[in-house]
Amino acid sequence: MQKLNSIKTGVLTSLILGLLISAPVMADDEGTDTERLTARERFERADTDSNGRLSQEERQGERETRRSNFLNRFDSDGNGELSDTERHAAREARSNYRDRREDVRDKREDVRDRREDIVDRREDVRDRREDIRDARHNYEPGTPAARRDRREDVRDRREDIVDRREDVRDRHENVRDRREDIRDNRSRVARTE
Repeated sequence: MQKLNSIKTGVLTSLILGLLISAPVMADDEGTDTERLTARERFERADTDSNGRLSQEERQGERETRRSNFLNRFDSDGNGELSDTERHAAREARSNYRDRREDVRDKREDVRDRREDIVDRREDVRDRREDIRDARHNYEPGTPAARRDRREDVRDRREDIVDRREDVRDRHENVRDRREDIRDNRSRVARTE
């Protein structure tokens, strides 16, 4: 029963980590709503005549919309042009965005690996349970061999518990580190604004 609870805890922990990691990449509100549109939504917005194709005028209109949104976002003095400092801020924001996207990809890969580990552990637990069932059928309950095997099983279970606790501690540390990274990214973005 304890093993089942620890497995449930591990699964829930990995699901929570997955949810945290798959949160939106853009943690700050530096952009406009148009930046968060999917490709399909941008296409539908640009396709003003709704014929399923973009004419040259519609493409040009979409470019102008994106350019004006970009200028509105980084033109802090409102003169319609980007100064060197504004251009530098735009480059820095783009670089930070790319870094955050790479971090999210890496974190998603970590979650996939952890899920695979959980599946492997579940299979190990099933195998151990089958071994225990087989051992119970093969041994008489009071024989020295059965007692010795049970003691070994108890030792193995205790070692597994210790290992799982260490895994949980490591996961908690990883979550703390990721939260600190997110805070650092947010403060870095806030400083650039």
